[in-house]
Amino acid sequence: MPILFRKAPAPGYKKEVFDLYMRKRLEGWLNTPIPQLKNRTPRQLAKTRGGRAKILSLVKDIENIADRLKKTGGGDCDTSWIRKELNIKEDA
Repeated sequence: MPILFRKAPAPGYKKEVFDLYMRKRLEGWLNTPIPQLKNRTPRQLAKTRGGRAKILSLVKDIENIADRLKKTGGGDCDTSWIRKELNIKEDA
């Protein structure tokens, strides 16, 4: 998975700016061919049953990282839209 969250935002950051930045990074990730996924994008893989399972695992990783950032005061990045965007559910 590409590094989406290198570190927490600097003290005094504007939440809206951080959220917009992370949203743009994640939107880009959805459409980026990934070598570990045989140069397919997460969006392409989400269209197949086997691909959804792989993407669900990656999305869970992203959600866990975002939760850790929030708990440590490092930022509050909404990731809920990713599942909707890819039409994946917990039981992919």
